[in-house]
Amino acid sequence: MPSSRRALFPALAAGVVGAMLGGGCAGGYSVEVRNESGRQVLARIVRDRAFDADQILEQEVIPDGESAELGPVDVAPLEGVTLRISRPGDIGDVPDEHKLRRGYNAFVVERGSSEDWSGFSVRKVED
Repeated sequence: MPSSRRALFPALAAGVVGAMLGGGCAGGYSVEVRNESGRQVLARIVRDRAFDADQILEQEVIPDGESAELGPVDVAPLEGVTLRISRPGDIGDVPDEHKLRRGYNAFVVERGSSEDWSGFSVRKVED
């Protein structure tokens, strides 16, 4: 391999790895949540952590019939981000969770069936 190519490869590899680890590939997450459930809901953007407690990055109580935008929030490339929807003040409630993709995400919270534990269901709005 010519010497110019040999010198280029380590620099290129270092740049790619540095961008990934240093946040160069990090992107923001933003979420729009429309609440049509008949009751207010609590929407949270949460950083998923494998070995530490999850971190709430942003949250908002959304009244019925209204929408809210959360974010954008930035996280490291290898950390996951989840939208959690629950009823505010409902201590025993298990939140409805949805993994987010980088960029814009949209969800609608709808009235649930009698089989839904929380009384609502969450639907992702596709692009």
